[in-house]
Amino acid sequence: VLAVTNGSKNAHSPSLICPRIKTASLQEAVLNHITIRLRIPLSTQPRPKEYLIDMHNSPKRYLVSLLLCTLFAAFIQISSPCLAEDALDASAANPRPSAIATRQVEWLNREAYRSPANSSPSSHLRRQAIRLILNGDCTKDYAFAQTNSQIRTECSTQNMVAALSAKQGSQLIDQFIWIPRYNGGHNNKPNPIFPAVNDYRVQYLTIPISVCAGESIISETMGYSGHEPATKLPSGVHAGYLDITESCGLPDTSVWSYSQFVAEASPKCVTPWPVQSRRSLYHTCINIVVLPEARFSDLKKSNRSGIIIDFERQDGIGSSQAIAELKDIVALVHGKICVSDSPCSLDLYTNRLDGPMAAYNGIFGKASAYADADKIMDIVDHFDLLLSSTSDPSVSFISQLGQFERPRLGKMQIIWDMRNTIADAKMLRRIVARDGPAGIQVWMNGTSADGHQLSPQALESVCILIGISC
Repeated sequence: VLAVTNGSKNAHSPSLICPRIKTASLQEAVLNHITIRLRIPLSTQPRPKEYLIDMHNSPKRYLVSLLLCTLFAAFIQISSPCLAEDALDASAANPRPSAIATRQVEWLNREAYRSPANSSPSSHLRRQAIRLILNGDCTKDYAFAQTNSQIRTECSTQNMVAALSAKQGSQLIDQFIWIPRYNGGHNNKPNPIFPAVNDYRVQYLTIPISVCAGESIISETMGYSGHEPATKLPSGVHAGYLDITESCGLPDTSVWSYSQFVAEASPKCVTPWPVQSRRSLYHTCINIVVLPEARFSDLKKSNRSGIIIDFERQDGIGSSQAIAELKDIVALVHGKICVSDSPCSLDLYTNRLDGPMAAYNGIFGKASAYADADKIMDIVDHFDLLLSSTSDPSVSFISQLGQFERPRLGKMQIIWDMRNTIADAKMLRRIVARDGPAGIQVWMNGTSADGHQLSPQALESVCILIGISC
């Protein structure tokens, strides 16, 4: 319990890995931790946690099982010298994580936690190289690792105008898009527009309208016209961005270009919304869809990688609604061709799965009655795991992996925060080195520059993670 709760047994302590964690979730986390510590092989015991509970109810069976587990652990130690490789420097400023945590991560990455390379619906994505995604304006080539064939360097941006105006060369680009929320739910903060126009934002009065707004934005940036044939995409999915908004009852006059928003926000966005932290007001428009300033589809095909959606709705959307929205978005993205004549990819960026906000996004771990994390991972091409930057990121990784019934590292990507340390990077390198996550997206928190101007320490941590010399 101490290992899972950072030293607290109080189910509502702020020191917990997951604040406000419920008793059932705490039990789940503890059982996950014990299962990993005892290294119960999933290939021979498909329900290890239930196995532990059975052992507790039968003392004789417990003693025999504990002896077997101990022998198995000893076998792992003797037969796997990799467990002792790459030990953290004793002189590191941040000495964590412990050797026990190191072995936990090693065990998590063994074959029992992997799936066949092409077992997912998105089989057009081949496991050829680790994706390294850096955030910035994409005006410079981020290919400092391109000489390594095991690394595919990409740039993620909201600023498509800058990306389109630059000479992209061979740079692969992903557009990062905010998915709008309903503004009457748990988090009712108005939706931002990029680039920002003073304090003007947009509110949506129902979940269905917010869903249509997000799908319409995706449609337009992917290059669909306002109206498309009904046969363009799988049955039931509207392709045209005006077809989408009309299906929600929004008139075409409610769909604005970015330039129209700049021109008309001042006289038309008049509904106030208080900004508590700044003691000021946002001025909002109601049920207006603002299309992107520039389209992803205007990039050359050789520069297009895909779309990364920021799915932090936090509005209480239901599981079935979230799944339906993601299926529509994936259909829109896959309906267009990107680099190497492959369908464009769709990455899901969301809140930490072991944090309190995931359920408000309609994403539920396996302990929930609404469990859908595995279904959502099946839908998208990559599921991004946002690791903690305030506690041990390896523990954060283990905790989030435990939210899946069938965790498949080949579809997961690590979101690496630059506030993490080099010691943290050395720890997580163990996961990446064993053909685990599909990629790493570097988030520039704690830095004053973007990906092509990393500080020496930041650059070193990235290079450690992807396993190259810089």
